[in-house]
Amino acid sequence: MKGKINCITICILTLVNTISGCQNETGEKRFVQDIPNDRNGNQAGIYKSARIAEEKIGLKSRITEGFNGMQIRIWFGHSLSDSVQLVLLQKQGVEWTAELYSGKYIYDKNTGHVDTISSVKIQKTPKDGWTFFTEKLFSMNVTQLRHSSLVPEYDQCADGYGASVEVATKEYYRICNYSCFQLFPNIPEAVSLENIIRLCEEQFAFRRVH
Repeated sequence: MKGKINCITICILTLVNTISGCQNETGEKRFVQDIPNDRNGNQAGIYKSARIAEEKIGLKSRITEGFNGMQIRIWFGHSLSDSVQLVLLQKQGVEWTAELYSGKYIYDKNTGHVDTISSVKIQKTPKDGWTFFTEKLFSMNVTQLRHSSLVPEYDQCADGYGASVEVATKEYYRICNYSCFQLFPNIPEAVSLENIIRLCEEQFAFRRVH
């Protein structure tokens, strides 16, 4: 498949303990970006893939620059069907909102690069309410998942399904990705990611594409 894009799942939450010591010379907190490298020391390809998907779907906010509140992006997709799905969660003030995007990559026949993403957006509300949903979501460590390259026992796969989580506040941005996570039931991060997607399926009538 040309121009394969690893799929992304994305989340955003304040990580006060992590960033409390990140200050500039004037004592002000500085914005922190946690963008992992792959095992060869290069910037993880999923970061670039997320930026392409962000642009082609037409998301207004640039999550890598932070978010005034909390934003959670949970991406899921399958390379063999060129599918992409996104659960986008936002909290501004005390209000949560959710949007579900389902789409398909359309490639340029000449270059093999992504030309567009045909997608449908639907507004969603958790079946059991926001308090239940967010408590369950954060109990699954959605904001603290390590990138798969940092888990020694995790083997990458080139084709198949994958999920990514992006997390941002006005002070912090991070991204993690797991390909074929369902094949690793003994790795906590993979189990958490599967449970996060199942929670979205149950609460938002979301069905992952295979």
